[in-house]
Amino acid sequence: MRRFVWILAGALALAPPGLALKDPPPEKAVDSRSQDLSSEFDAFVQQALKEGLLSPVTPRDARPAAPAPNAGPADIRPAPAVTEDAPYTADVVDCSTPYPLDFSNYMPLERYSDLYEIANAIPDGARDKFSPELTRALIALDLAPEAASSAGRSSEADGVALRHLARLIEQRGAPATAYFAELARCHSDAGFWQGLALLSEGDADGARLVNDHLFVFRNLPLQLRDRVAFMAVPALDAIGDRTLAQKMLTTFNEAQVANSAQLTFAFAILGLGAGDKASEKVIEDFLLQSRFEEPALAALVRHKRPVRQIVRAILLEEMVTQIEFAQKDADVRGDLRFVLDELSRDSMYGPMMRLSDLPSMQTETAHEELVQALAATLARDLASDDRLRNLAAIEALLNEPGLLDKAPQRSALFETATNAAIRLGFGTLGEALAAKAEGAAGLADQRTLLAYRQKEYDTVFQLAERHPQDQGVQRIAAKAAIDRGERARLATYEKRLKLDPDTVLTLVEHDAATARWILSESVYRAAGALTDEAQRVRIARVMRLKPSIWPEYPEHEEAARLPVASIPGKLNQSRQALEQMKAEAAP
Repeated sequence: MRRFVWILAGALALAPPGLALKDPPPEKAVDSRSQDLSSEFDAFVQQALKEGLLSPVTPRDARPAAPAPNAGPADIRPAPAVTEDAPYTADVVDCSTPYPLDFSNYMPLERYSDLYEIANAIPDGARDKFSPELTRALIALDLAPEAASSAGRSSEADGVALRHLARLIEQRGAPATAYFAELARCHSDAGFWQGLALLSEGDADGARLVNDHLFVFRNLPLQLRDRVAFMAVPALDAIGDRTLAQKMLTTFNEAQVANSAQLTFAFAILGLGAGDKASEKVIEDFLLQSRFEEPALAALVRHKRPVRQIVRAILLEEMVTQIEFAQKDADVRGDLRFVLDELSRDSMYGPMMRLSDLPSMQTETAHEELVQALAATLARDLASDDRLRNLAAIEALLNEPGLLDKAPQRSALFETATNAAIRLGFGTLGEALAAKAEGAAGLADQRTLLAYRQKEYDTVFQLAERHPQDQGVQRIAAKAAIDRGERARLATYEKRLKLDPDTVLTLVEHDAATARWILSESVYRAAGALTDEAQRVRIARVMRLKPSIWPEYPEHEEAARLPVASIPGKLNQSRQALEQMKAEAAP
């Protein structure tokens, strides 16, 4: 049986499209075996058309064929093909025309062979023209690509409406939400299709419209209702509206669900959200089927369900390829979320940032999602205890091509990365990060401190000249000048500094710890004027090391009359004070 079906399928693929729908010659008797074969073949044709294996589209330069003798039903042909870049006729909604999306007369349609009667009703002279009846029948049977081709570029009200509906169901390009909204002003039932278009874009307002027009859904032909449920249920699950999804699925009986992969998938989506393990297994089985791959993967990611590693690797490669080859205006959000999650999982910043150059990533939505994922991954890795993740984030920020320029987290990320580089002992990386941060708050101090710790005094002095108003930078530069014994530089930095208690204590103790004593008298006078008891204790400790600079200090006179026996003890005290100050002065 199967071999015979495949032979017939091959013959159909090679024959002109219209021959696929010819009735068997009337003179031949139809036995039960041929009826079974017809049913099986009908199901095969419909599935093949959905999968894109077969297409009844007429070649661009085809001419109508002469009717064959004793021909069966009329050939079902789409309207003459028009180049894809031809402009549409203005989609103006005429409220005086009948509602073009009424499928009430197509409820009996369930099989591909049901098109015969409609095709036979088309007059001979109109076979190559747009037929609203045939196009509605194709949509009713969930043959959206064929319906879109049938509508062609028709400017008729029916043609425009059916073309937009076919493309919505086919999920081809951006849905014509504005058109359906305009149509709904004339015909309220179109509010259902407006809602479905909004849902397909992830807009929760679509759920309200679909719910308000649920009677439209209940009165759709079975195959079309099947397709709409397949579109709507994952979208409703994504926005958390499980109640409406359940309402839609209750319109199908068990037999209809059992015979439909789309409905089986939709029910599994609902079960997955409820934590049903059996549904999770069903979704996993759909993962590697092309029609279900994206919604299945999105559902697993959304509900944080694990995916086998080997499957993840295959899907990641496929999704990246799809994003690479997608057009500029393509909606790649579903693929992108999985790709970003996978790349973020392993801190793969290079591939993540290379995505930004792809044509399909130039939309505002895609760019924003990429930036958010990149910033979140950087923040996670910089805060991690894993040094490899720290270094991966640091390297990513050094190579970042400007994606974060408008991100509110930019300054914080660079500051955290600079601090991490300093903590890990990578001075050069810290310097490069700080330079790239373009003067973010607090980073000038960090850069100067890093250079000082590495005894790169020339760099410290350069930074001091670049940031003359930064008190932290000037204080570090003054310590560097003391270390080098450069009085002229020190005098410059003293003039820039506000001699607050912390600055005075820091400089005086550092001057004493290095035993250079090159600070100006104004700094020592400021030190002598301190009144806080704890600060006075620290100043007294400095005085004991070099009493000659404190002639006015009360203990100075006693120091001149010290007994010889007390000198070793005093020297020991001085050594201890010096060691303590060196420890405190060390950055």
